[in-house]
Amino acid sequence: MIKKALCLLTVALFTVTSFAQDSKEVMRYTYQATFKPFDKKEGVTQTPIVEELYLDVLENTSRCMPATTLAMIEAEISDEEDDVSESQFTWLAVIRENKQLTTLERLNSLQLFAVQQGYLVEGWEISRELEDYNGLQVQKATSKIGGRQWTAWFTKEIPLIDGPYKFKNLPGFVVKVMDSEEDYVFEFLNSAKITTFWFTDIPNAEKINEKEFKQIKKANTNKNMLQVIAEQGSHWANETEDPNVREQMTKKFGKEPNPIELE
Repeated sequence: MIKKALCLLTVALFTVTSFAQDSKEVMRYTYQATFKPFDKKEGVTQTPIVEELYLDVLENTSRCMPATTLAMIEAEISDEEDDVSESQFTWLAVIRENKQLTTLERLNSLQLFAVQQGYLVEGWEISRELEDYNGLQVQKATSKIGGRQWTAWFTKEIPLIDGPYKFKNLPGFVVKVMDSEEDYVFEFLNSAKITTFWFTDIPNAEKINEKEFKQIKKANTNKNMLQVIAEQGSHWANETEDPNVREQMTKKFGKEPNPIELE
């Protein structure tokens, strides 16, 4: 019950805004994301989570989002019932405008941040050899980003310099990218023109830079839900003596177990 309530709070944070709710025709590139957001325990076999990501492109702007997150938002806007599970990604969207990236990050289901940064500056080592990926000619590139060693495959046959999540600074369209442990794997599936709810600005998200967000995220690990509610000048409206619920509300958030960016 408490998990469902926090899920609804996340959607409300994202959608109860004052900006225009416009629908636009965009090019949508769909990816399959396979990832393991779990604590690593030796000898324990973990079943990866599989979700779809949408990379929507409109002129020189793009937005990458988990498909289920966008479905929940669109259902909220149209005041319809949604029957989708909450995405297991903690980030809600990566918006690219020219070479500026803004990542919408959810923290403890009560706070929403627009984390602004430029293109990832880490240098990619690019192979000159051409390989085949589902009928496309691709090149391989490697780089260390966010504490992980990544390998990406990109093509120039799709006239776009973009890709899933923050992988947008290679000289082509990224069709596959994964880290050395295969904790996170993104694979391009298909593309189509579609009409979708379009936004590039979230007025109720606190705009900060990457360094500031990392500091806030670190401090958050030692807090609990009741503390965050109190810091926002509010109180728990549904206080209960149920020990299980109170335990969840007073338990420290702790560190994210296997984040996509380790540093």
